[in-house]
Formats: sequence, structure tokens, C-alpha cells
Amino acid sequence: MVNAELQHNPYLLETEVKFNGQEPKINSQIEKYENKLLADWVRDVPKMFYDEMNGYDFDLFFSGTEYDFQKLQQTFISLGVTSDQVRLIMRNELEDAEIKSNEIRNLIDWLKENRNRQFDFDNFYDANRGLLEETFSCIVIRGKDEVPEDLTFTLENVKSVDEIAGTNLTYVPVVFVIEAETIQLFRNDLLALFGRKEVEQNQLFFCISPAMDKEYVVRFISDLGIEEPQLISRIDDGNVATYIKNYPMVAYVGEVIRVFENEVNTLDDRLKAKNEQSAIENAEVYEQISALEDVIEKIKASDMRFVDLDNYSGGNRFNDLKTELEEMIRKWKSRKTKVVGDVEIDRNSTEYEQELARYLGEFYRKAIEHFGFEKDKIEREFNEIYLRQPLDSEYKPEGLEVTIPDNVEVNGIKSVLLELQEERYEEKTDFLDFFKAKSSNEPKELVRVVTCYLEKWREKAIELMIPVVEQYISESQENLKRYYDELAGKYHTKLSELHELKMNEKIGIASQLSEDERMLQADNDWLVVIKDQLARIERG
Repeated sequence: MVNAELQHNPYLLETEVKFNGQEPKINSQIEKYENKLLADWVRDVPKMFYDEMNGYDFDLFFSGTEYDFQKLQQTFISLGVTSDQVRLIMRNELEDAEIKSNEIRNLIDWLKENRNRQFDFDNFYDANRGLLEETFSCIVIRGKDEVPEDLTFTLENVKSVDEIAGTNLTYVPVVFVIEAETIQLFRNDLLALFGRKEVEQNQLFFCISPAMDKEYVVRFISDLGIEEPQLISRIDDGNVATYIKNYPMVAYVGEVIRVFENEVNTLDDRLKAKNEQSAIENAEVYEQISALEDVIEKIKASDMRFVDLDNYSGGNRFNDLKTELEEMIRKWKSRKTKVVGDVEIDRNSTEYEQELARYLGEFYRKAIEHFGFEKDKIEREFNEIYLRQPLDSEYKPEGLEVTIPDNVEVNGIKSVLLELQEERYEEKTDFLDFFKAKSSNEPKELVRVVTCYLEKWREKAIELMIPVVEQYISESQENLKRYYDELAGKYHTKLSELHELKMNEKIGIASQLSEDERMLQADNDWLVVIKDQLARIERG
């Protein structure tokens, strides 16, 4: 299957692209966007992928935030690219900035409650207070002073852009309130903002007075250079909040990650020097601890694969089987246009009904075979991930069942086909008519003629059978997805138990050390917790 992959992490500004499993060509256009937010260059994605894939008709697997996934979908749709041409699939969803912000607050709370001698939390917090306590704001030009309840960001009302001449507007949403008496002031303000390098069109919003001609104002805004004016009805209608969540909040998460990474690296270097000296003095115990830590890291690495699991995207062969079935339905006597007469209609409808039953049976046979293949593939891949750590290699999850949907027959097709026959009466002709005078006024006998057009039969068969098949496919994929998720949960539970087992074993061995050495081990474990939480924020 022809496919492309696009992975984008807006917090780390990491972008990875593959075309049919291969890296982009040297000097690919992708390179210039690798350290930018996808939302800022998503409009260029269809053209770039079209060029690299030599056209459309491919699967595009995406890993990133739901917001970026939707922007990608909207971009293809806006260019007239259908879901049949580019099948966009969310492979691994990255948590949005709102969730990340909560995780950052949880990490800060954990650090506050779990103080460590190697880390001066108060000094760290004071040095980064402006960042860690950042609030997100929106500037409203010539707006009202009322602030809606439960607003998730602050409002700053100004009379003109002159008031914000010295304000850094990077990722700060600006709302213009447009009224008839201030439209020329609005024009001047908008043009003034255009002259600022840090201002992008997607951070500008326009709230038009109901008393004004909306279409006229939109044209007015467009003529000033705004390609797609973002209209809002109220400050709290969700548009500004969406922008804040996906631009300034994303930037905030990225900056906090960098601050914590620098601090973790400093702590890591400090503890590394102390651990090296301690390992010399307690070689035997440290050798045991090191061996256990190696096992623990392997357990965590395997477990992370199950925790941060790709969405189930297998079972694509089912749709190929549906396509094959539809082709067989359409190919039946495709060179023949119609059948005439009761006898021929009865014979052909019987034959077609039998053929359709055979086609459907063949579909079910192949679908059941593919279901088994997908189940085995899931089990094999998960077992391989589990075996990347060395413990309990004979473990096999139990208590899970995955069921194949029941085959649903489509009965009564023949009677439906017979209802499509067309009836008319024609003058009866015979050999003697040739010798009769053309001027004869003798009335001719009318005979009944029935006709069935085979294309109508084929279309009706598709109408009857394909929905049944689609339901079967949907149930099959849903059952496999449920099994995929539940099996991953079983492995996660098992690996969590193994992790706890080895951590307790490590604690037992560390108890042989002196009090100072045990405190150093506690420092190491404390730092590991921070690293794990930070890794979750970065890539979870």
C-alpha cells in the first residue's frame, strides 16, 4: 500500500516525514519547515506530498495533536482533495497544550511537595516565576469593558494600536471591534499592525457590529490584505480560546520543557560525578544496583510503548475485499445490456442471485482469514515489544476474547430484481405481415413485453449487499481495535508489576549502603521521577 507519514511535535518543534518508508529527498521542501509549527505551513503540505508521491491516492499516517490533524484535513478538503484520494489516518495522538499545561502544574506541585537536597525549588521557581505563572491575554481594540464569566484568558482593552506600540505581540490574539463610526480608524490600525514583523494574520480576529453590512465589511477587510478574515460573534465564542490553546500555550509548554531540561541536565551531571565516586567505594553493591537499573530501564522502555500506543490502524485489507466484491458484482454479464421475456428474466435472476451468494461467501471467507491474520499480527508485535525486557519471557496474557462478526446473508435478492422489470405492449408481428398491404387498416394484436436492464440489477445488488458488508467490516475493525487496546492494557499491567518488583529489589540492595550512600540513591530515584514526568510532557 502506498503511504506517507507525517509526525509533528509542536512543543519540541520536531517534524519527521517519510514517503513509502523513506526519508525525503535531499533538498526537499520539507527541510525548511522542520523547526516550525505545522499550523504555520500546513497549506503547503498537499502540494509537497503530491510532488513527492507523484500524485494523490495514498494513505497519510499522522502523529501529532488533534488540532493539527484537523487543520491537515481541512487543508486537503479546501483544495478539493477527497478522502478517497488521500486517506488521512491519526496514528498517534499527542496531548493538547491544555493537558500539557496541567501536567506541568502537576510536576511543579510534585517538586514543591517532594523537596530534594540537590535541587533548590524556591530559587528555581523565583528565577522562572514569570514563565511558570504566565497567563494568556487577548488585546481588544475599541471593545467594551465587560468581561464574560469563566473566560480562560485575560482581556486588555485599548483605544488604538498606538497603545501597544511597545508590546511584544508574538502569539497574542488581537480582536478588532468594528463599528460604522470607527471603520477608518480600524483601517489605520490594521495597516499599522501589518508593519510589525511579529504579527501574523491568524492572530487577528474581527467582531463586526450587527448594525453594519457584514458582507461589505468582510470585503473591506479583504481589500486591506487579510486573506481569510476570522470573524467572531463574541469574545468567548471559542475562536480566540482555540488560538490561545494552539499558539501561545504551545509556545509556553515548549519553553517550560526547555527550562526543565536544562535543570535536569545540570542535576544529572552533578549526580553522575557523585555516583562515579560512590561506585568506586561500593563496587559490589553498585554493580548489583547497576544491573537492576538496566533491567528497570528496559521494562520502562517496553511499558512506554504500550502506554503511548499508536492508534490501531490495521485491517485495511477489509476495504480492499469490499472493493473486490463490488467489482465482481459489476462485472456479472457486463457486456450484456438487458434480458427480455419472463423465462429469460426468471433464469437470469436466479443465476445472478446464486452468483451474488457465491461472491458474498467468498468475501466472508477472505475476511475471516484476514481477521485471523490481523489478530496474530497484533499478538506477535505486542509480544516482541514485551520481550525487549528480559523478565518472565513465557508470559502470555489471559482472559481476553476477540470475536469474528457473524456472517449476514442477503436474502430475497431475486424477488427484488424481478420488481425492476419494465412492461410494455407492442404490436404483434409475424411473417405474413410482410405480404399484407401497407394500407390495410386491420388492427394488430398487442402483446406484452417485459424487459430487465442488467445495469439496474447490478446497481440494486450493490445497494443491497455493500451496506451489509460495510457493517461487517466496521464490526470486525472495532473488535480488533478493542482487542488491540485490551491486550496492550494486559501487557502494561504485567510490566508495571515487574517494574515494582525490581524497584523493591533495588531498594533492598541499596539498604546495604551507608546513610549517605542511601541518600544519594534517593537523589537518583528522585531525578528519575522528574525525567519520566518530563518525557511524558514532551511526547505523551
